[in-house]
Amino acid sequence: RTAVHLDLLDAQYRANGNDPSVLEAVAPHLSADDTVCVPAALGAHRDHQLVRDAGLALRDRGHDVSFYADLPHVVVDGPPSGLDLRADLKGLAPESHLLGPAEFERKLAAVGCYATQIEALERIAPLRLLRREVIWRP
Repeated sequence: RTAVHLDLLDAQYRANGNDPSVLEAVAPHLSADDTVCVPAALGAHRDHQLVRDAGLALRDRGHDVSFYADLPHVVVDGPPSGLDLRADLKGLAPESHLLGPAEFERKLAAVGCYATQIEALERIAPLRLLRREVIWRP
């Protein structure tokens, strides 16, 4: 995979209060056969909700889209009001995966790239929770 940095600000930095169009920002970078992985936005994190909505729109356009449980937000916030997983992720069944030791170490290394977030993440939910992944996919 090759990272593409989009000119989108996190909610905390959007002083005007306007939400960006994630779909418009992402769509030009996708090929028809790309698989897109997006957060299921199980918590109340606004940016995750915007990305989930873009993922739902991409799925409606025929893209292969998988949704993942976004930890630790769902642990802290619980599912947001108005989110109906049965409707929003219609036709997709959750798959739960327990990461093996090597996979878990790679995941922790990736999470470690967000060094400014580690302390807050550990206060919210222990990083050991990241050993399990839940993914909804076609």
